[in-house]
Formats: sequence, structure tokens, C-alpha cells
Amino acid sequence: MRALALAGAALLALAVPGTPRAEPSEPAHGPIDPADEAYALLIEGKLITARARAEEALRQDPESITAHFVMGTVLHEAEGALARAMHHLVVARQLFERIHGPDPSPDAPRSFHQMLLHSTARLAGQMERFDEQLRLIALHDALYDPDLHGERAWTLLHLDRFDEARASARLGIESGLPWVRSLGLNALCAIEGEAQKRQPFFDACLAALDDSRSDNEIRKKEGLPPSPIAVDAYNASNAAYSILRFDEAEKLALEAARSPETTVANPYRILVGLYTSEGRLSEAVSAAREMQRWRMRLPASLRDQDRAETDAVLASLLLIFGESDAAYRLITRAIERPDRRGMISSKHEQAASGHALLRRALERQRGELAAEKASSEGLFDRAKATIAAGGASLMSLPDDERIAGMLADDERLLATFRMRVGGGMIAPEWLFGDLIDVLGPGVVSVSVAAARAFEVDAPPELLAYYDAMDAEVALARGDEAKAAELAKRCLDALPKAEVLLKARLAAVGAEALRRRGELGASLPLFHRAMELDPGVLRRLRLALPASVRAESSGAASLAAEMLQRSPRLSPSPNGFQVALSAAPGLLRACLRSPDGAVLSCAEIAPKRGETERDAALRLAAAFHKQAFAPRVSLTTGDLHSLDGSTTLAGQAQRERMEELLRNMAESSPVR
Repeated sequence: MRALALAGAALLALAVPGTPRAEPSEPAHGPIDPADEAYALLIEGKLITARARAEEALRQDPESITAHFVMGTVLHEAEGALARAMHHLVVARQLFERIHGPDPSPDAPRSFHQMLLHSTARLAGQMERFDEQLRLIALHDALYDPDLHGERAWTLLHLDRFDEARASARLGIESGLPWVRSLGLNALCAIEGEAQKRQPFFDACLAALDDSRSDNEIRKKEGLPPSPIAVDAYNASNAAYSILRFDEAEKLALEAARSPETTVANPYRILVGLYTSEGRLSEAVSAAREMQRWRMRLPASLRDQDRAETDAVLASLLLIFGESDAAYRLITRAIERPDRRGMISSKHEQAASGHALLRRALERQRGELAAEKASSEGLFDRAKATIAAGGASLMSLPDDERIAGMLADDERLLATFRMRVGGGMIAPEWLFGDLIDVLGPGVVSVSVAAARAFEVDAPPELLAYYDAMDAEVALARGDEAKAAELAKRCLDALPKAEVLLKARLAAVGAEALRRRGELGASLPLFHRAMELDPGVLRRLRLALPASVRAESSGAASLAAEMLQRSPRLSPSPNGFQVALSAAPGLLRACLRSPDGAVLSCAEIAPKRGETERDAALRLAAAFHKQAFAPRVSLTTGDLHSLDGSTTLAGQAQRERMEELLRNMAESSPVR
């Protein structure tokens, strides 16, 4: 299950009555104190200029409460420098309490003190300093109303104090204040998700969304702008996913997308994963672009909260397209720069184990791509590729150890194989079969049996996921008859939306039958796998039973010899057919089904001065790329637009420059 998001995480309102030195301390005709000016600029949203004035104020007076507060807020919201922001907010509070005491008198600026406590508590949560956050919330609630019941519930959830978290959430729900009630409902949604109760989870998240919808109806009647509901719709979408309501999950994610707000609850991240699993790859690519645009709108304080998860979702999509190098860079960045978890419900180990599993799959795919390329080369190059493949297996050992270590926790292991509940590894289910190589078929078999026993009233669609895992376990143990039987059963029982998982099961069943010598029975399953997800054979290191023949001499004949050595094809006169031909200015390699239907064709135009061997190499490479890849193409331009790292950096720089220019224009005298 994907992580749930905390609501109410936008920039706090800063125009709080009673803020010290919020107004110029000098007469209007005299000089304005830089701290006062910094605070005024902060309220106006001119964060960069506010920081410059606050720095000037601190040079003049290192104990300026207002300047420290402005610096802390700007470093937090505009730059995402959380540790430095915390330093300034703590100093601001210490200076304030030195003057007014920890419990300010009624005539002191108590609203500012309340805002300081709330801001510092929120920042502590984003920094995953949950014990400190809980202490700050307790201080706030002892002095001020309303109590932060929802924030306390989220903090207790992170500390695994579920009963206390649920009680605190219910206190928030019973509040007469809409925003306190909303955050309480949001917290209860997350708590039920981590409690791994599917229907209560969905009911709680839908209740939170319905409350926000009702509040917006009231606001509409009163002529007020609507409140944002993206977080609640995002969480409800995740909850629908957990009870296998895929259409509803999509509908709710699209509802979240129509409520643009600055939150890490990026609905397009859900849609990319959903569309990828369903084999709707054109829509997945479009959603991935929107996913990056959503991230561009985030303030710096939030960009470290979801970068790794966004990279992982995109890497999963690129894995399906066979773009392993680009995907490998993304997932390695996700592993090396993990997200902060303060604003989402899941834990680091859940994401890290999933990221390691994905990188492992990419490492294997890279090895297979290299083997395909080398199969067209000479003997020496093929030998090098064999050695490189062994090196790729060694490269994945650290990820294997990482996964095994993180799944050594019995509760996390069980949650992982229960599928789509909180607490387990975060990865697409169509990749879970790779865990058999990591953990061993015995451990996976026992874990799946425990998960099956836990789901007493599970619908048949959910039980099919366990059959899918058992099918792969059976194949790994050499029980091909059981593997084939379970795989065929899963193809009918799994939800229609699980296109990639069905493709994997079709390939598993086909391979099981092929090993049993039942080639004729295996071919329809191989055909189905190729129709749903041609790249699954490469990811599972399987070969398609096929005959290769050249209908022309020259480069076509040479390419046929090369493809006969391909690791994606195994010699079979009665299987699939690979036909290579030449026409004036064109070389073609087509893959046909056993009944002669064309599945894919790769075409190249010979280059002037090119040798027949070089043309044959290009044709063989084009065949591998075309035959074992999605029918939807991904251009170089697509790759650049999907990887948002450069775009986001440029966007952040543009934002800074635009603000500076805007402020300069506003401050320039009229001549």
C-alpha cells in the first residue's frame, strides 16, 4: 500500500495579531526597522527579500525575535533547509520566553507564542523528530486552544502508539471546529490504514473526504472559496486500491488532481502506478508528466518529502519500457536520497526495501539487454557478456541483503504478502515474484500461507494474488505441474486491472509447461504474455520458442544467424516465427505467432557505405527492442520530460529570479 499523506501541511498564516514588532517601531516618516520590514515582506510572500532584510536585522541585533522568526520561516518554506530553520525558530522562542516567560501573561503577544510553538512542532514532525514534536504539541495544548488533536494523532501514529493515536483522532473529530475535525478524520484514515483493516480503512478515508466535500458545499453557499481536498481524495484513492476497487481509485485520484494545492499527496503518482499496472502506458506517460508538474509547484520545504517516491514510480514505468539506464539512475538517487517521512504514514524501511527490489530488477534487465546485444557479436564478445552477467548478479547482492534485512521483521514480511495493506514493502505487486530469489521459496511459501490464513473473509480476487505467488514458488521448486495449474487459474481470477501481473503469470505458466515438454500447451500462454507485456520475458530471463529464417540473403541472412543465438529465443520449429527479409532500401525482421499473425516488425534502412554485417547488427538490435517492448514507444524527448530533476532545479531557480525581479520592480522609484 502506498503511504498516506498528512493534511493541513501548507504554509501557516502569518498575519497573527499581537506579533512583536510586527509594525514599524519608528514614526512613519522615520527609518523602518529591518526586522519589521522583513516580517511585512514575509506576510506579503516576498520570501527572498524578507530573508535579506532579516539577515540585515540580525547583523544589527542578533537577538531580534522577529528576525529569527522570519529567517526560520523562510529557510523552512522557501529553501527547505530544515535544520537551520529549526535553529532560528528555537532561538526566537527562547528569546521570547526570556522576556515573557514560558506561559505569557494575557497582555503579552500570546498569539505569536502560539504560532511559534505550532510552527516548531510542525517542523519537528517534518524532520522526523516525533518525540520532540509530541512534547511541543503538549506545551501548545497546555497553554492554548484549540488543542492539536489531529497533529498529536499523526505523531503518535509515527511512534506506533496506535490506541493513543486513535483516541486523539476521535477527540479531533468531535471538535466543533471544521479544520480540527478534518485533521482528526484525516488522522483516523491513516491509523486504520496502518492497522491493516481494509474496509475500515476505506470507510475512514471516505468519511474524511465526504467531510471536506460537505464543508465546501457550505463554503460555496456562503460565497467563500473552496477548501483544498487533494489530500483527502488522495488518501481515499489509496484506500480504494487496498480493497481492489481500481476504477474508484482512479476516479478519486482524478478528483484530487482537480484540487491543485501544495501538498506531497501527488495524485498523479497514484495514477502513474495504476496506469502502469493496467498496461495503459500512454496514459501512464501523460500522468508522469503531470506528476512532475505537480512537484514543481511544491515549496522547497516539501520537496524532500516525496522526491524518492516520485523517482521510484517513474523508474517502475521506465522498467516496463526497457529504459533500464535512465530508470537505474532514478532509483539509485531514490535509495541514496530517501524521503523524509514526517508527513506520510509509512516508514523508511517500507520504501527502502521496495526501492532495492526495483533496482535489483533493473540490474537484471540491464544484464539481459547486454546479453541480447552480445549474442549478435563474435565469440569473444559473447564471453565478455557472460562474465558481465555474473558481475551484474554480484552487483545486486547489496540490494538482496538490504531487502532481506528489512523483511526480517515478521510483521513487515506478513504485511508485504497480505498485499495492499499498511506496514509492508512499497512496490508494485507485479514485481513481488522477484522476492523468491531474494528470500528463498521456503520463506515466501510460509509467508504467503500466513497471509492467506489472515485474510479469513477475503474475496476471490485477493486470494488470486496468493495463488500467483504460489505459482512462482512452485516453478522455483521445480513443481512445473502445480505452477502451470496455479498460473492458469490466476489468469481468470485476478482483477482485470492487473495486466502486468497477468502477463507475468502467463509467462510463468508457459515456462512451466515448456519445461514439462508440453510445448503446444505453452504457446497460447507465451502468446498472451507477449500481447500483454512483451518485456516480461526479458525481466524473467525467459526465451520464446521460435524458429528463425531469412527470406533473403545478405544482411537479412546474417541477422538471422545472430538472432538464432539470442537469449530471448529458443529453437523450436513449431513455435513462434521470426522472419527476416530485404527489399530495396529496407531490411525487416518480423515476429509472428504460431498461427502466423504478425505481432511486431522492426525495420531499418541500410546506410550508405555500411557493411552487411553492420546492417545485420542494427537489424538484430532493432528486433530485440521492438519485439520485447511495449507497443507504445517512448522517445528521447519523453525521457527528458519525465525525469523532473533538471526541470525542478530550473523551476526553483526561475522562481527565485522572478521574485527578485518582481521585488526590484516594486521598489524602484517612479521617474
